[in-house]
Amino acid sequence: MFIIAGAPGAMHDITLAKLHVDRMKLWLGRDNYIIADLGYQGLQHDLKVLIPVKKPKGEQLTVTQKAYNTIISSQRIIVENFFGRMVNTFAFSKNIYKSCDTAYVPITKLVYALTNFHILNHPLRQEDISHEIYQDREYEFTWMQDVFQQEE
Repeated sequence: MFIIAGAPGAMHDITLAKLHVDRMKLWLGRDNYIIADLGYQGLQHDLKVLIPVKKPKGEQLTVTQKAYNTIISSQRIIVENFFGRMVNTFAFSKNIYKSCDTAYVPITKLVYALTNFHILNHPLRQEDISHEIYQDREYEFTWMQDVFQQEE
């Protein structure tokens, strides 16, 4: 998970992501993708991003597009689960931080790190105990990406 701590809450996710494209490219490497929601529409021009297909106005999505969106959503939910774990484990992340500005970023990074550590010892799902699941997910994405591109 690529995390940027300390950005103003009013800044849109896509704006923040575009400001950090170069760092994200280094972080991703050549063979990895970002899984994002429709709020990141347009980022795929700068990075390898898997984003659900937006339904065109007045039209329906194809069966393949719906299947692709289902796979993306089923993988993205892990991010929501991470934030849920963080908020429920660390009270700091539930509230608006009103203390010293210089302490916010290091404390936020510490909370993310502690959440990761907590998840290593108490996985979000039973299936996450085995790393084989990640290989299966990677295959699913590759297959769906190929099918989707052929359909265009």
